[in-house]
Amino acid sequence: LVIVIAVVAILAAVLIPTFASLVKKANLSADQVAVKNMNTALAAGSADIAAEDLTIEKLETILADAGFNMENGINALRSGYAICWFKDYNTIVLSEGDTVVYPTNDEKLAADFKANYANTAKVYDLRKLVNGSSVVVNGEVVGSLQAALDKGGEITLFNDIVSKDSTERLYIKSNTVINLNGHSIDFSSWTSGRLFNIETDGVELTINAEGSNIKFGGFGLVAMKGSTSEVANVKVVINGGTFEGSTDNGVFIKAVEYVNATAVLNNVVFKDNSNIDNTNAGKQVSYITNINLNKDAKINVEVNGGTYDADCGFFASNGTFDNVTITSRGYCIYGINYTVTNSSLTTKNIHDVEGATPSACVAASSDGVTTITNSTLVAEEGKPAAYVYNSGNDMTLNGCTITGTTITTDYMNPGKEGKITIDGTVVVYLSNK
Repeated sequence: LVIVIAVVAILAAVLIPTFASLVKKANLSADQVAVKNMNTALAAGSADIAAEDLTIEKLETILADAGFNMENGINALRSGYAICWFKDYNTIVLSEGDTVVYPTNDEKLAADFKANYANTAKVYDLRKLVNGSSVVVNGEVVGSLQAALDKGGEITLFNDIVSKDSTERLYIKSNTVINLNGHSIDFSSWTSGRLFNIETDGVELTINAEGSNIKFGGFGLVAMKGSTSEVANVKVVINGGTFEGSTDNGVFIKAVEYVNATAVLNNVVFKDNSNIDNTNAGKQVSYITNINLNKDAKINVEVNGGTYDADCGFFASNGTFDNVTITSRGYCIYGINYTVTNSSLTTKNIHDVEGATPSACVAASSDGVTTITNSTLVAEEGKPAAYVYNSGNDMTLNGCTITGTTITTDYMNPGKEGKITIDGTVVVYLSNK
């Protein structure tokens, strides 16, 4: 018996590695066959689709129609390997990391795949495709964006999202990065509320939206607030993307109450369709950012690049604006302390905001300092390009091109002073002493 056991153990030691090797070879062969069949189905299913119109959703449909089970994504049988769609070539490949294992007859494809492997808009890992699911959190597929936000961390969209129910407001409770991955979010049918809501102190939300289109409705995109017992410090960063919709009587990014908020917008394209026809001018006014000073709500903005076509622009406590183009139907920028450099600001002056704050390219209030450098200010309808409002703000313009009335105001708080200096010369000095 001992001899038999010893012989079996020896045979097992010799044969198990052989069997393991055979299994690996068999799995690799099966993966290659699967990739070949997928490419055959892809070539037939995408023959009538222009390359720029072929999306990951259409790929998923083509493969599902060809009989591939998309329920849990497509996994390679060979351990450590992945099956990916390389969009630039419209080809399914079997890869080990950034190295193409199959097909092996195209050196240029293999080199380009390696160079673009980290670009999730070009290389799609089919393990992350789940029919009817939208997002992947830290590599794990989940069924909804709220489920992803509950987990927090890094979230990647692999499908477009269309929201028709205004009760689907999303709450962010921990630091979160959302990679839209070129996909769109459409909640333009909303009549109230904002999609993303932050009510937890210390939370930062980053939205990477390069190549994506976001349609907003209701009151805007993000709401931030704390409570009377805890002022929340929160931050929102938006990188790229096109944001379009109507926020009639709303705010795109709003500090609602008891919050010290920061908003950073990098190379964003923004278009607010509110009041384009002047229907509600002076009545229902929309903003890009806004604050509620009566409820201890502040927002500091940093805007780098981008174009903004707004009903009214940025209302903020403090801000920096560089290389920004803003066209508004009210004021472009209104705040306390801010700087503007290398920017173009145009106010259509359709209405004075709610009959109080001025239609102007740049407007300032309270005891702050405003500096505008190397920028173009265009005020239409004879309204002011620069405006010091309701207190003692010092505004300085250097190297600017100004079209329209330079400054006007007749409302200063008693004991407050304000002045506007253009290229070293004080052009307006205001005092109610």
